[in-house]
Amino acid sequence: MKSKIRIIAIIFTVILIVIVFYTYPRQINKSLEGIVYRNGSENNNYEEKVDIKINGTLRYNLLGNKVFKGAIKINGKDTFKFNGEQLNIEFKFPLLGKNGGVLQHFYSDIFVYGFIYINGEFDQLTIQKHEKYSNGEVGWKVENGLMISAPATNRNEAVRISNEILKGFTYILE
Repeated sequence: MKSKIRIIAIIFTVILIVIVFYTYPRQINKSLEGIVYRNGSENNNYEEKVDIKINGTLRYNLLGNKVFKGAIKINGKDTFKFNGEQLNIEFKFPLLGKNGGVLQHFYSDIFVYGFIYINGEFDQLTIQKHEKYSNGEVGWKVENGLMISAPATNRNEAVRISNEILKGFTYILE
């Protein structure tokens, strides 16, 4: 009887250790240099260098989804501020495929910065940045949407990274 209780206790302890290890938050501190560009062959001369800083935690929930909570700064500017105060963002993978999430916050209103796609180690990313168009629509358009990709030193590298990260989606970026 004692041996059965010991075996159950050992199994329970191992399961508990695995759950804690699996869900324990991992610190993410990354600095990447990237490029902002407009999608589409008509816009192939637009590119702008950006610095991207990611600071937060990444954890797995019990359903196996990754959850990032923290701050993302582009060129030293917080992507989310309200009344001058930095707001932490949270996005869950796999919301948009295996590696994508929505950069948004819910403070007094819903604000969506765009869609973010990141590789597993946060070494490469691409963001489809939402814009307000002249007709009042807010969003991202495949024919001329604003993209941010890193690490990249020129538009061609940025497009290659975007296509690599977005592989499996229905559109190809140019």
